[in-house]
Amino acid sequence: MKKLWVGFGALITIILVGLSVTGNMHIIKAVKATYLQGEVTANIIDGPGFNQTIISVGEHQPLARHAQYNVTPLSQPLKNYLVEQKSAAFMILKEGKIWHESYYGPYTNRSKTNSFSMAKTVITLLVGAA
Repeated sequence: MKKLWVGFGALITIILVGLSVTGNMHIIKAVKATYLQGEVTANIIDGPGFNQTIISVGEHQPLARHAQYNVTPLSQPLKNYLVEQKSAAFMILKEGKIWHESYYGPYTNRSKTNSFSMAKTVITLLVGAA
């Protein structure tokens, strides 16, 4: 049994040294912020477990609201889907203006959350527009 624990300790040491040498210690932070918190994957509130960088920007330019802002309600099946998926927010832009926005659970338009795959979608849209 002692050999098993020594072998396990050696394996963990090799993994940690490998992560450190390759500059991938962020993986340890990810494990700490998810699995060691009882989660099985990244979640919307794990941001504080990671280093934060404040990016200074120019003057804030909020998106304008469309003339038909939130006039047309979302269909009930879509609302149900958003709730089932534990969505934080849902937004539709039309003609460069906010046509619809809604928030779910404890989230509001002032909430700060991780963007996850949404960022990939926005980047793809911007590249397509360029």
